[in-house]
Amino acid sequence: MRFLVTGTINVPPYATLQGEGPRNSIIQMAAGSAASYVVQTSDSLQQTGANIGTNSATPPTSITIENMCFQSVDPMDIAFIDRASDCIFNQVQFVGPLTTADLTTSVDDTAAIRWDSTVSLVTKQVSWTNCTFSGFTYGTATDEQVQGITVMNCSFDTLYQGVYLGGATPVNGGPTGFRIMHNKFDNIYVEGVAINNVSLNATGYNIFYDVGNHFQGVTIPSSSIISID
Repeated sequence: MRFLVTGTINVPPYATLQGEGPRNSIIQMAAGSAASYVVQTSDSLQQTGANIGTNSATPPTSITIENMCFQSVDPMDIAFIDRASDCIFNQVQFVGPLTTADLTTSVDDTAAIRWDSTVSLVTKQVSWTNCTFSGFTYGTATDEQVQGITVMNCSFDTLYQGVYLGGATPVNGGPTGFRIMHNKFDNIYVEGVAINNVSLNATGYNIFYDVGNHFQGVTIPSSSIISID
């Protein structure tokens, strides 16, 4: 079943979204929507962004999303994990519209997963298992201070870059404790994993197929599979 939405779904603390499988429960953003995300975390008063936690509201915490698909037919970010803690995503697909041809000729700045934190409300302890990220510039990208994020047994496919952590000027030290383990990377234009100017992050036991080859096949490397700078 496909559910067409025209605005962002705000998920409050202690909420559970349970589908009937990624092929059977699809939430799709309508074409031409002005929404910034398909789904994002919110507090107990449905406040988002800078208002999270104000007016004595409970910040996003203990959210579980399982067995469903989030999709967009326009280039956009899908999920925004903002000031959230102790969340679980399992068997969730994130599907964007970009193809290998799109990613070769131009790079829209889109990501399946975006993050945000503040010094007082740090996004932490969020796990992603058995999830799929495809059709975006990045599977996930952040220079924000996030802590204790686990990405395990997931699939990254048809992306410009798989996981990008840090950057030129990471915010409040950037991501730490980000663990990227036992995942599959395929059809990635440049690096599967890139970690820049941040520390205490780990990647291991991943499988890389056509990665870093500019979609030209596995025998013509154009960039590193993993870059740690």
